[in-house]
Amino acid sequence: MPDFKISRESGVKKFEIVIAIDFDKNGEIFIQEYSNGNQWSDNLSDIRICNYYCDDETQEEWDNFLNDFLYLLESNELLPKIAKLKNKEDSYFFNEENIELKKIEEEL
Repeated sequence: MPDFKISRESGVKKFEIVIAIDFDKNGEIFIQEYSNGNQWSDNLSDIRICNYYCDDETQEEWDNFLNDFLYLLESNELLPKIAKLKNKEDSYFFNEENIELKKIEEEL
């Protein structure tokens, strides 16, 4: 199952979400699990509070990043870009959201 990193640099902080995906029998992708650097979960609400590397001052920035990520996911802009990243270190940048998508691990 390949992993993809979604990231945004905000001042001195870099916010990241890692997505592990899998493919169904028809070759369609679906999201398997998410990680905020501290835990893996198949439920995005589990990573909403980012106490791993966020403090009270940066929690709002994390929330904005997570909301932009959710927008890309729900608007179906993210998954087609994920499908096009074939090799490790391939990447795509969403200009409007200031979010980078990068393939970080090959399928095992």
